[in-house]
Amino acid sequence: MARWLSFFAEYNFTVEYKPGKQNALADALSRRPDYELAHLTYLESPL
Repeated sequence: MARWLSFFAEYNFTVEYKPGKQNALADALSRRPDYELAHLTYLESPL
């Protein structure tokens, strides 16, 4: 944590909170494209 604080201290920026639906781009970038396929394959496999 201290390294990150030191790293970001060199930049001038403001953190701005955007709730849920207003932050659609970040949500899309944070999702694995193959997650749904992997999940479906797991559900369909026999025990």
